[in-house]
Amino acid sequence: MLDLLLVVAALAAAQENPPVIVEGTKPPEEKKVCRSVRETGSRMVKQVCRTASQQRQDEQDAKNKLGLGNRSTSPPETFKAPTGQ
Repeated sequence: MLDLLLVVAALAAAQENPPVIVEGTKPPEEKKVCRSVRETGSRMVKQVCRTASQQRQDEQDAKNKLGLGNRSTSPPETFKAPTGQ
């Protein structure tokens, strides 16, 4: 009987104070850095805006691609001698 009374009291208290639901918070947005870029062979200047982490990732990708090209032991397809047809 005492257990039933405690359960009813707990349910009544839960109804008086409904639980607070927090949706979540947005992560702070990174500041974008804009720079002017002129593509090879063009006079037009283009504005490129990226976050600092995106810019670091692009630089790292470019370094990796250059490194792969420098480590290659076989010549690329464009430098190979043509075969007879």
